[in-house]
Amino acid sequence: MLICTGNPGSREPPTVLLFDLAGELSVPAPLEGHKGQVSTATFSPDGRRAATGSDDKTVRLWTMDDLDHPRTLVHPDKVHSVAFSPDGKTLATSTYLGGLWLWDASTGETIGEPLVKHNTGPWGLGLRFSPDGKRLVAVSVDGTIRVWDIAARTFHSTPRSTPGITAQALSPDGRLLATARADKDVQVYQLDTLTVAQTFKGHWENIWTLAFSPDGKTLASGSFDGTAKLWDVTPLAATEAENE
Repeated sequence: MLICTGNPGSREPPTVLLFDLAGELSVPAPLEGHKGQVSTATFSPDGRRAATGSDDKTVRLWTMDDLDHPRTLVHPDKVHSVAFSPDGKTLATSTYLGGLWLWDASTGETIGEPLVKHNTGPWGLGLRFSPDGKRLVAVSVDGTIRVWDIAARTFHSTPRSTPGITAQALSPDGRLLATARADKDVQVYQLDTLTVAQTFKGHWENIWTLAFSPDGKTLASGSFDGTAKLWDVTPLAATEAENE
């Protein structure tokens, strides 16, 4: 199933559309309710829930068995990113002004206090859970990277940097974090230490998407320069494994 947040430039009311793999609408009508642009969306790993975040300062938590009654998670600012934990039990959300929350995906209740309070964190956090669900990677457009230990509610981080980050991807084994920066470079970090393992150069326009292959040996980058490039990260993954 594919989730689509509609056309951000449209004057029509914000809607969420669900498509099956054949490209047909898989529900009778769009999922409506948001009052502002829907900027982020994701499915839980088991496909039973979906989360959508909006400029209306809410996250809607949809259950596939009852799409007419989503839970509404209220935030103090426009929502930037949403991410489910690998077991689907926890939802992480962030806002453009840097707030960061954990929610019980079944009840819609917050889990403890915010990891980062409203307007006190890095700006515009993109979120990724590690495959074991023990860490949350929060990457900001201002160049800051934070890796949270969820149980301890503590993090280690990189300093704020210039230029900022335009895209991110986490390797399938959770050992490597790839980021694209506004200088058109791709940097690959060892996640445990947040040290740069490799810098790749070759694009001449901003990079807006990154993805690892399922075996974690290749990193793909797509740019506004009209090209997609493949980078061999096998030596980096091998080095990380040898250090364990």
